[in-house]
Amino acid sequence: MPDRSTPPSVRPFSSMTLPDETVEHLSNGIVFHRFSGGDQPICKLSLHFSGGMAEMGEATAKVLLSQLSEGTRIRPAKEIAEEIDFNGVRFATQMQTHHCAVSAMSLTSRLPYILPVLADMIVDSVFPQERLDVAKAKFITALRTAREDPSAVADLKLQPLIWGEGNPLAHEMTENDIEAVSTESLTAHHRQLISPSKTHAFLSGLLDEASIAAVREFLERIPALGKGYPIELHPATPSPAGTCVVTQMPGTMQAAISCAIPAPGRQHPDYVPLRFAVMALGGYFGSRLMSNIREDKGLTYGINASLMGGQDGANIYIGTLTDRNAADIVVDEIRHEMAGMSLNPPSGEELERFRTYAMSGLAELLDNPLSVMQNYASQNLVGIPAGYFERQQSVLQNLSSDDIARISAQYLNPDELRISIVR
Repeated sequence: MPDRSTPPSVRPFSSMTLPDETVEHLSNGIVFHRFSGGDQPICKLSLHFSGGMAEMGEATAKVLLSQLSEGTRIRPAKEIAEEIDFNGVRFATQMQTHHCAVSAMSLTSRLPYILPVLADMIVDSVFPQERLDVAKAKFITALRTAREDPSAVADLKLQPLIWGEGNPLAHEMTENDIEAVSTESLTAHHRQLISPSKTHAFLSGLLDEASIAAVREFLERIPALGKGYPIELHPATPSPAGTCVVTQMPGTMQAAISCAIPAPGRQHPDYVPLRFAVMALGGYFGSRLMSNIREDKGLTYGINASLMGGQDGANIYIGTLTDRNAADIVVDEIRHEMAGMSLNPPSGEELERFRTYAMSGLAELLDNPLSVMQNYASQNLVGIPAGYFERQQSVLQNLSSDDIARISAQYLNPDELRISIVR
């Protein structure tokens, strides 16, 4: 029996290494990534197709992905649902700015049985009108519900301040956008989307050679229905620094605050140290914003700050909910804590506590093969550069108060905030 009267020893993290993936370029152009590990007989297969919200429009991309399981030329929706359920598969779709992703997670032994169904869903979807009508009604209902959520509205009104009016990334999806989606338009976009030369596949889990061979054969059978979507980036043209938009929402009990500052992209050498400075500001429970605005002043249940980077650019985001009458006070406290990051940066115990938290987050990426592969998949989805894991580790291990002060003075200027308030 362990001696529970003595706490376990605590020591700093040793150097961690992200395992290498195996990359194979298949005959039809698909890039096949895989990583085998772990001790549980599960696996996950994800396909990333070039083309997402920016290329197709948010409404079209969302509806298209929702309809892949709603019927093919040879399988009605009921049969697809039964196959997924019987084989214990977790099927999911994901819309990104410039990609659409489809994934299936199951026991490794069930993978060969689900691949033919997955192939039909990807290649032979027919978008039945009655199923499409139901999906559109659901999306419209969800849109109307979101318009009553102050946080969702605050984030929505922030987008033009970040990206600029007219930027596709700032477009506000409307009911008309959803209504305009038709079987014909879905068929056209679907055909364009399925292009092996613009597709990456990611397989991870406890794999055997038979499973790998089955997935390889499945991938190589995916035909080119279209040429795929060329990725056109949309750099931000943000509103002037200090812009604040207030949206009235009569009857709401809370005010939502969403604010952002333009930031350097993921390829910039300051991106990683800035990520950790933002995390120390508001990215974990012991952060400056949480300690002040929640713990000391009781103005919110939670507040978060994060550095959000994609292929089109990056921004520092801060969001929270508070009492309707406290919104201006909270904004002032956000400004105060941002200024304090350069004037009085984390040091001593606070810095070490933060460093341990951040290193724990990196260690979690190595927890299982699925999270390892997700790191590699992110390189494709949002433009994470190679060596990002090692770069984060190196920066964290050497991060000093002076480093945080320097990076905060350069990028966490409260006068640069663009603010959206709903109350």
